[in-house]
Amino acid sequence: NQEITSVSVPSTVESIGEKAFGGCTSLQEVSLEEGVAEIGNNAFDGCTGLTQVSLPETVKAIGDEAFKDSGLTQITLPDSIETIGTAAFAKPSGGDTMEVCCSSALRTSMEGDITSAGATVATLELTIAHEFDEIAVVYDGEAATVSASAVKNEEDISDNIEWSLADGESECVTIENLGSGTVKITPLKATTESVRLVASCENLTRNLYAKVEKTVVSDDTVTVTLDQTQYPY
Repeated sequence: NQEITSVSVPSTVESIGEKAFGGCTSLQEVSLEEGVAEIGNNAFDGCTGLTQVSLPETVKAIGDEAFKDSGLTQITLPDSIETIGTAAFAKPSGGDTMEVCCSSALRTSMEGDITSAGATVATLELTIAHEFDEIAVVYDGEAATVSASAVKNEEDISDNIEWSLADGESECVTIENLGSGTVKITPLKATTESVRLVASCENLTRNLYAKVEKTVVSDDTVTVTLDQTQYPY
């Protein structure tokens, strides 16, 4: 279909089939939800209008010529990648080489495969400055702030970080981007379920889960009587 401009692949799809969107020159943006594990051979081959692809942490395999001759100039790979096919990122002779961004760990293990597939490699690290992957905020308490940092080839690009709610909105919290990778989380109501926040930078994402808790404060004094003597407790 030459009229498709954007595609969002749901988590129920595990594999993008061979030549699924091959030659779709109008396609500009592709977003894959967590659950997709494989991108088939020539899946986006010849998609000359393609400018943005977001790959989740579940993708393990990119097939032969998957993004060959596409309009992509840059793509970010998650650490889950295990195999990259022949000419997966190849461009026409004389065209601009695609840049692949990935963590230093993935670069160490896969740089040869990436360059053999036709791309250059840049190191991109995105880190959330929180000890755990979940943060508790208190309803009727103060808003919480969390910071993240991003470094690309030793250059600090934290100003490019954007925070968002995974589902677009939430009844439990609101968020505000404060700049330089910092987000303000304001609780709206207590909940037993966590809300997923996403920090993103150049299509690399990291998750943080926020749980809104409600503390019970009572001014009542309980009196305990021991041996006919009353003690406030």
